[in-house]
Amino acid sequence: DVLDALRVDPDHFLTRAYWYDMNKNQPKPPVRLPQPPPGVPLWAFRQVEALRYAGRLADWYIDQRQIDNGELGGGLSDDGDLTNYWPPIAFMGWKPAKLKQSLLRELDAFYNNGMFTNGLSTIQADELHSYEEGIQALGQSLLLDDGGPRQLERAMETSRRLIWLTGVNAAGHRHIRSSYFNGEKMAEEEPWGWSKASSYLVFQPALLLVRYNGNPTMRKLIVELADGLAAHRRRNAQGRFTTNTSIRFKDDADLPEPPTRAQAILWAAFRWTGDAKYLEPLRDDGYRMADSLTANIVDLMGLRNEWSASIPRVAKPDSPGASIRHLAWQVTGDKRYLESLYLDQMEAAALREYINTEGSLWIDRPQFISSELQRARLGGIALIRNSVYPGHAVSWSFEAPASASSVAILIPDAMPEAASIEAYNLDQRPVKAWMTPWDLAPGKWEIAQDGAARTLDIDRGEPIAFTFAPHTTSKIRLKQIAKGVSTWDRPDLGVDHQDIAVNGAVVTVRVHSLGSVDAPATPIAIVAADGRTIATAMTPPLKAPLDLTPKTADVRLTVADPSQLRGAAVVIDPARKLHEISRANNRAGL
Repeated sequence: DVLDALRVDPDHFLTRAYWYDMNKNQPKPPVRLPQPPPGVPLWAFRQVEALRYAGRLADWYIDQRQIDNGELGGGLSDDGDLTNYWPPIAFMGWKPAKLKQSLLRELDAFYNNGMFTNGLSTIQADELHSYEEGIQALGQSLLLDDGGPRQLERAMETSRRLIWLTGVNAAGHRHIRSSYFNGEKMAEEEPWGWSKASSYLVFQPALLLVRYNGNPTMRKLIVELADGLAAHRRRNAQGRFTTNTSIRFKDDADLPEPPTRAQAILWAAFRWTGDAKYLEPLRDDGYRMADSLTANIVDLMGLRNEWSASIPRVAKPDSPGASIRHLAWQVTGDKRYLESLYLDQMEAAALREYINTEGSLWIDRPQFISSELQRARLGGIALIRNSVYPGHAVSWSFEAPASASSVAILIPDAMPEAASIEAYNLDQRPVKAWMTPWDLAPGKWEIAQDGAARTLDIDRGEPIAFTFAPHTTSKIRLKQIAKGVSTWDRPDLGVDHQDIAVNGAVVTVRVHSLGSVDAPATPIAIVAADGRTIATAMTPPLKAPLDLTPKTADVRLTVADPSQLRGAAVVIDPARKLHEISRANNRAGL
């Protein structure tokens, strides 16, 4: 069909775009890309233009394809592959509320259609497609609905069944027992009694649960899995160290299979324990590990000095490969690497914009490479498909009329105790932005912006306001000056709008304990639309769900006049005296 079309019209753009998409040895069809206005830094203009393509992709599917029950048109399992794009696009500042609502509607469709049983897939499938039957959408939702009680308790249900899916074999290693399973049964006979690289994807909800509250049961199990993986690192016939991830449970036999999709387990174990032994299998991939590890490995792995000398010898501004050019900018500060990288991303997105949307091959086949945009704007990657442990340090939102494409952002050195930011405002007016910390250690911080300094307490998920002057480059430096209490050592209470029942003047609220520390009795209130408190009560003390079973209590509040409930909200700890993991889950509208 393509050859016939080209015979009739050799210059037909869409035909050539499809032909090039499937045959990269063919000449690219010419694309006309926007050019920066005078005075706008080239890296900044190209970054936000590349981000616009990503935002338009998400907008198109939500606006044109998503129906009321949350489905996006390709069957839910493949819909969930598409929405891997939603969390990073939202975190980079593109319509976060819209993307979150879309994602939560989709996740509810997975549960409403019976696609989960005991927290795993209802259908028995291979290790990859068991993950793609809804677990991937749960992982995405745990990012965008951070601290949401429904998502965390769904993650607990999945985690309980992951304990069943693993075991300690005769070699004393914890491994996954089957690559063909569902929530009720697994096949352990040949050829199914093996773990594969993709077997670790189903651990995404468990990884995110531990990242949120440090649940000791799942933390111990995942570290044991990492130990089991590390035990299969050895020299191959060529003398290089490799880690085999195709492992037969019953006798610990293994076969060569690259560890790319298993690297999240090793990286999580390193971040949770600080033990460098988990980095050894990762270092074996050299620069290539940046393609699958999501965090700022240059600094977290102590590679900046080494790579500052070696990367410029192998990477030029026009080198192929996205991650190597981003790393080259990180270690040299030379923005020509980014200018070239973002130009390539703009061109690739323009060539594929129709194919990604109206001319889609299938719902799980849109392609947009956002990993380096995330590394630049977020200090790490929040999510790319099949990399299931997030590495982003921060996220962004912007006050209208500004948007994600108003400000270009670079974060070259995000670390838990320090980070620097360079931002350029492309708008004609000042832009108010909020930066939300996710992997900055809690405590007291000094924040210096363009020579002016302030001191404030930073907590996970608590937005920090910045103002960026028009057509100006802002330099920001953040440094921790006093440590705070680890989020894993705090209680956490949460409420969801679906936990609220109204019967006349009586409001019944289900309160959830979500931390790994018991929660004390805490005030809870109903706050009217005008800000007045119209009812109060106390939650009872609640145990922490250390056993991965929800811990809840129903609290009744009574108002004097039911008409006051219009526009009201339930608020836990309205005086903000309880030092919790997150306060984002303390408020829910009626």
